[in-house]
Amino acid sequence: SYRWNMQAGNSAGFSGYSGLLYFQEQIVVTVPNAPTLNSPGSSSSPGTTISTLTPTMSWNASSGANNYGVYVYDVTSGTLVYQNDYVGNTTSLVLPSGYLTAGHSYRWNMRASNSAGFSGYSGLLYFQEQTVVTVPNAPTLNSPGSSSSPGTTISTLTPTMSWNASSGAN
Repeated sequence: SYRWNMQAGNSAGFSGYSGLLYFQEQIVVTVPNAPTLNSPGSSSSPGTTISTLTPTMSWNASSGANNYGVYVYDVTSGTLVYQNDYVGNTTSLVLPSGYLTAGHSYRWNMRASNSAGFSGYSGLLYFQEQTVVTVPNAPTLNSPGSSSSPGTTISTLTPTMSWNASSGAN
């Protein structure tokens, strides 16, 4: 905000001061441009193969932005799996666990924002989760029987065999 006034002058001297006038500069905030995506991914489908379910999404800062929104779409299932309009004033985000599935294909994009609103959406990057399947551990047997021969004596010809589940087995 500003105020101004003035005096008139000649060879005889200066007048008194004029009255005051006030004005203020308008702050012009424009919507930022869309950010440029860095990683993970490539610009064509199916995209880069990654091997983590919690990738670091990164992008270039957009001038004038003080917040970003990140959106991840599961191409395999046809659903938007991550939508966060308020990531904050940062240029990366570690995607929290629970959003991505091994073996699925994804695309992601984002937009920038400030007090004037949201930018348009950025371009898309595509990536796919590596299918990680490992051989499960051997199960642990429970009953019937014992660990030494000849074993426990049972009285049925149709025993119920039981064991502990092995992680990763199906």
